[in-house]
Amino acid sequence: LIVSVVGVLSSALVKNSITMLKLELDFAWIRSNQLEKRLRGLRQLRETVELASKRASSFSNRTAEQLDLPFLLDWLDEKKIIEELFGPHMHVELLKRAISLLRILAHSNRMTTRHLTSLWQCASGAHEAVQRVLYGIIADLVPVLAPPLRRFLFEHISSLPVDKYDEHTLALVFNFTVRASQLRSSGTKAALVDDTPARAGDGRRRGQVSHTPTREMYGLRVLWDFLQDAPADNITLPSPELTEQAVSLLVRLLRMPHFVPEREPLMQQCLENLHRHSSVEASLLVLQRILVTYPPRRRVWVSFSTRDVDGSISGIIEALDRTHGLLTRFFLDLQRYQAGYRACFTSEQAESTVQSVLSRRFKAPERIEGVLQRFPYGQAISVRLQFLTFILTNSSVTLGEVQVGMLWDNLVNDSIGLPDCQDTVLQWFQVACSSMVPSPAQTSGGGSLVGSSDVVQSSGSPEPIATGSMVAFSDSVLPFLFQSKLQNLNPESISSSASKLFIQLFLDVNVRSKALRWVTSSDGKANEWVRQTADLQGEKFLWELMLKSTDDAIIDSAMNLLIELNHRLSPKLTQAKRDRISGDFVRRCIHRLSTFVPYLNLGTSREVLQVGQPPEQGETRPVAGKSAAQFVSRCVLLLQQF
Repeated sequence: LIVSVVGVLSSALVKNSITMLKLELDFAWIRSNQLEKRLRGLRQLRETVELASKRASSFSNRTAEQLDLPFLLDWLDEKKIIEELFGPHMHVELLKRAISLLRILAHSNRMTTRHLTSLWQCASGAHEAVQRVLYGIIADLVPVLAPPLRRFLFEHISSLPVDKYDEHTLALVFNFTVRASQLRSSGTKAALVDDTPARAGDGRRRGQVSHTPTREMYGLRVLWDFLQDAPADNITLPSPELTEQAVSLLVRLLRMPHFVPEREPLMQQCLENLHRHSSVEASLLVLQRILVTYPPRRRVWVSFSTRDVDGSISGIIEALDRTHGLLTRFFLDLQRYQAGYRACFTSEQAESTVQSVLSRRFKAPERIEGVLQRFPYGQAISVRLQFLTFILTNSSVTLGEVQVGMLWDNLVNDSIGLPDCQDTVLQWFQVACSSMVPSPAQTSGGGSLVGSSDVVQSSGSPEPIATGSMVAFSDSVLPFLFQSKLQNLNPESISSSASKLFIQLFLDVNVRSKALRWVTSSDGKANEWVRQTADLQGEKFLWELMLKSTDDAIIDSAMNLLIELNHRLSPKLTQAKRDRISGDFVRRCIHRLSTFVPYLNLGTSREVLQVGQPPEQGETRPVAGKSAAQFVSRCVLLLQQF
């Protein structure tokens, strides 16, 4: 019996010794200078630990040559395997194959704050390729880390300065938060619940009742803080593209069940930013995308501040405007932003040539009113217009004359010499006015209405403006815009977008006054307008466009419309009225010819002749032969085509 027992013990000891020898050899290979040996050693060591972990979780008996998991973990601690992996001999291929081993160590509470600090230091200072692998390891470790270690690791991430963030860092913040929140939703113990008080910027205001148990915000707080204006003077702000990525990730988190209750506090934070003129572009992007997360139809279980609020997108928007003055804050901020940029632009003009300033028109200035700007002017205006379109498209809110006047005065009249930005605003007006036109006919060319598909793209707009079923203005706005704004523009320098808007509103206003009428075409396939009266609103300005514009496309459009106005006459008109309309047109052409012909031989002199018939009210005489020849040739061409 004694001999048999000794024989068995000797066999077990020998097998254990062989197993330990293999472990030592594997670790020696991991420390080798040859990558192939290092990978082989790590693979064999990982397989040994994984086998022990599976055996421990299934409570199966081990054989003599197999070591139990606690012993292996103690041995790995003794060998400082984590320090070896993340030390000076770190290699990206080893890290890719070490994730399962690290998860077992973390799950068995063998990771310490020292290990996590070492991991983060390696990641923050590594090359981009290595950094992506380490960020992946960090995200994979989140589900198996104890809550204190998880918070400790995230403190390292959140301490990173804003100017050090890139798309990979934002993705890490997002993935970290998603993994942690999934623990809570799956019922894992102590996943996101602790006694940490609410922090500034995490979406909860002082005095606000928070949901219990207290949730850790993790990436929600970090992404929101990332979007705020930087107080420091020596910091480099993130690019607009990185800002939009952060907005997208933030709203994706808000769609998760764990963070749904944080939507309303964050919307309130956005409104406060709008009121303070702080982080406005980012706040508008966040607010718009949060609103999209609400149901399109009413749900009684959704509330916002008051019990009678419709929980749909439109209900929330209308509640924001009614209780918080959403549009009032929007237009006050727009006015302040434009004034600030005007001061910045004027200062730059004083220090530089006009050409160099205009060449930088879409680059963000260093600061406006002492605040660093992350969005250049053109893009900042586009963000505001897209937000306004979203509000008008998804609610019953409309703009009145005062608001439209502010929009026009700030972004058209005071366009700071930036034609691309002015075109963006005018194209927005085209789309908005198209929603008010009481006719299905919206075709381009020949003075007809310009469809929204022709005007939504612009160089200053990152994406098309979605109109949907937008009703943008109250009924009095279109006549106000047509008479008080468009006809006060200079016809000599009017842009193509402004002329298209004028022609669009010319037709609409005259249809509303019944001077024009929509009828079905002779083939029954389309709608077209016909003229019913002699007097038309805006006809004098249309003549001014034809005579004074320097843009050939504008001249052609105005000329074609003038001809069509005298050809497309209602069949219900008597022959006498038709002759009167055509005769008035010919007499106007002859009158202008008799006015301009005496100036043909003046050359470039500034002499004023007292010959010919006096100009009609609102018209001016040409003062040089060159302009007189231009007017005469256009009148002759108009008569010829008529």
